[in-house]
Amino acid sequence: MSAETRVDREEGQPRRPAAGWRRWKAALVVLVACGALLWHVLACVEGPMAFSPQGDLAFTVVSPRQVQAPAAETDAKPSPAEPDVFRLFVLPKGEKTLRVVEETAEHILGGPAYSPDGKSLCYLRLLAEPPESGEGSKSKAKKEQAGEPPPLELVSSEACRFEDLALPPVSEWGKFFEETGKQPWTEAALVVRDAASGDVRSTTKMSLRLPESDEPFSALWTYSLSKAEYSPDGDSVYVCVGRLLMAIGPGQEPLRLLAAPVWWASLSPDGSVVATIVGERELGMVATEGRRTVFTRLEPGLSLVSPKGCAWLDDETVGVLASREGKGPLLMVMVGRDGTIGRTLELPIQDEDYFEELAVSPDGTRIAIGSSDGLHFFDGQGSRVAEWAKEGLTACSPTFSPDSKQLACKLVPEGEQKSCNAIAFFSADGEEQFRVDVPQRVAEE
Repeated sequence: MSAETRVDREEGQPRRPAAGWRRWKAALVVLVACGALLWHVLACVEGPMAFSPQGDLAFTVVSPRQVQAPAAETDAKPSPAEPDVFRLFVLPKGEKTLRVVEETAEHILGGPAYSPDGKSLCYLRLLAEPPESGEGSKSKAKKEQAGEPPPLELVSSEACRFEDLALPPVSEWGKFFEETGKQPWTEAALVVRDAASGDVRSTTKMSLRLPESDEPFSALWTYSLSKAEYSPDGDSVYVCVGRLLMAIGPGQEPLRLLAAPVWWASLSPDGSVVATIVGERELGMVATEGRRTVFTRLEPGLSLVSPKGCAWLDDETVGVLASREGKGPLLMVMVGRDGTIGRTLELPIQDEDYFEELAVSPDGTRIAIGSSDGLHFFDGQGSRVAEWAKEGLTACSPTFSPDSKQLACKLVPEGEQKSCNAIAFFSADGEEQFRVDVPQRVAEE
């Protein structure tokens, strides 16, 4: 693997405290350590949605497990009373009745993607609870005896060459693979279904070592940041999961590890580059062919506000949400596909909220930002168009329709143990049009 680097070295300067999007995970860790689940803070731990070219909407939701607070402050973590339940829904265009495609308590369902022709729907399915030490090997042996083909295994440092990478440092790559290598193998599969009937067309099995898979609520963390995107020709699916960026040929080709560790990835409209969030200030532009990566870093004083604050404006430019030390107005920094830092838009919104998520309409005329205080709509130049907020509701996973005329988002009510209970649809100018209720799972007695 070769790489170009654009960095400011800042030799000798102390590393500043983690800010921006680091607050997201920090909040999760603190809440788990305290044995409390303040769902209004975790409300935006929601997975991405996807529109088909025909206008159908696919999305996953999770009903979090009920947890019991530790009996004493010294207890390590809360004990689960029931598993998380993940569900994949499809809402056909023009309808207001959801179709359940899959419901499972055994697996985590990642963010779905439609093929370019809209005939296939794919998503990642991961085993929710990794096997205990030694159990994975026993299970693998049983499957081999039964004649089942072994799943493809990742991660291996032999898959890539890191010697010439200057950012992140080689030591960070090595540390990531060393720590990940200690985790148990997690069975996963890329599932491809017929978009119309829901029938399974192919299942590409694999085994992954996911970082931090043994942490409390790691399932929610994996669910929120897992996504899939089809290449424009429909031959490959780019999957970001467990800080790994992979290319998969559904049912036919072996896995290709493109980059790691990354937090979030977004495929360019022409399919030639994947923009990745690498760290607080670092991005990587990963070529889908040729294994060439360009790393870049925001200027000193700027930090990214969220793993999901990244979206392509056109074939040449990606926008990322940033702020100055977590204070002041929210900024959108333009970054070229070659890693060049371009102009910065100052948006009329203060960076005082959690979980900013960025969406850009396919025609580039509208920008939407979802945060803990609602939805914000801007035109392509950063001027405010509209603002939407409802007390007690958080807007997550904003997603524009293919014709750029509509935006959908998940609505999550405040309060403990709440999950997405509705999908709201807006015009491109920010006017709410209608909602579709998401049925809540009935708790078993």
